Amino acid sequence: MGYKDLEWFNMALLAKQGWRLVQNPSGLVAKIIKEKYYPQGTFMEANLGRQPSYVWRSIWNARRLLVEGLAWRVGDGSKISIWKDKWVSTSTARLIQSLVLILAQDAKVSELLDKETNWWNTTLVHEVFSAEETGLISNMAERFEVDKGSCSNRDSNKGLWKAIWNNGVPRPVKTFLWKACNNIFPTKENLFKKHVTLDPPCPICSLEGETVGHILWSCPSAHDVWNECTTRINKSTSDYIDFISIMEKMMKRTSEEEMKLVAIAARQIWHRRNSMVFEGKFTSPTTILRISKDQLETHLMAEKQERDRRSTPRRPEAKCWKKLPAGSFKVNWDTLVDNTRRRVGIGHIVRDYGGEVIAMLCETKDYVQDPATAEALAARRGV
Repeated sequence: MGYKDLEWFNMALLAKQGWRLVQNPSGLVAKIIKEKYYPQGTFMEANLGRQPSYVWRSIWNARRLLVEGLAWRVGDGSKISIWKDKWVSTSTARLIQSLVLILAQDAKVSELLDKETNWWNTTLVHEVFSAEETGLISNMAERFEVDKGSCSNRDSNKGLWKAIWNNGVPRPVKTFLWKACNNIFPTKENLFKKHVTLDPPCPICSLEGETVGHILWSCPSAHDVWNECTTRINKSTSDYIDFISIMEKMMKRTSEEEMKLVAIAARQIWHRRNSMVFEGKFTSPTTILRISKDQLETHLMAEKQERDRRSTPRRPEAKCWKKLPAGSFKVNWDTLVDNTRRRVGIGHIVRDYGGEVIAMLCETKDYVQDPATAEALAARRGV
């Protein structure tokens, strides 16, 4: 595939997993690893630990790539150490080389900012740093807005994510929509960007590059499916390239039930694309829509049955065995009727108040075939 050094390629992939632990600490895998290996710290500060797993040892060894390449982007500077962290683009790996003379060894970058202007305190910067580093710091093009930063990608689409995860479709369909909106499917366009394939055009129509928005919406084969749907879905056809914009527009124009059908049908279109690429099979638009409607109907019926089951009063729970009073005993028995030989087997066990077995008895009675009679004989014998 064109890789020059598989060892370094593998190391880069492991470093990427480590970066995910830093970027997404609320993920399930990140929580599990943190709880086991660095419960009181961060991934960048974690030690290898005793008896580490092969996975953790591999990710931990790749952390040095992150340490070498990562640098802080200055915001309010409250978490960035002036001399210990990398935050200035210098020729010496972004670390400040000026001696610690005025400020403390553990001083933060926030101490270099003017609180009123949210900009560098130029007088202090000239006193603390060398002429080269002063120039680099003063030329930083970004202004610092304290407590105003946010992840625009997450915040602007917060309503969309909530609508997707609250959509009344099966969980695999919800996961599919989330992946589609985040453009993380192995489409030809994405594989072309990663130099995995040489031909980015759509494998079905070959008219343009295969993006998520194209294969699920604007491709003529996808249009044929949506044209079979309700009028409002049909009229929602747009020229938006990214699928997330298409979903936002659809949620504004269609009803909740229509959005459920859209979600399931989009997943079926993606499955059809995979069948076309890997098996050479192409499913007709009418079949796609019929399968989608059947799946939606089955899911809604299952949800109704579950709601009915939960609303039905439960039977009173059977009484559990309780510890006997001190000095008392309990006898349990059971019987087994053998109609062929016309006899019954009876078994007894006696326990004290602590649950210890005191005595056991097994016997047979001939010419007994009635279960009620057998139970009566066993009760009398037990007494």
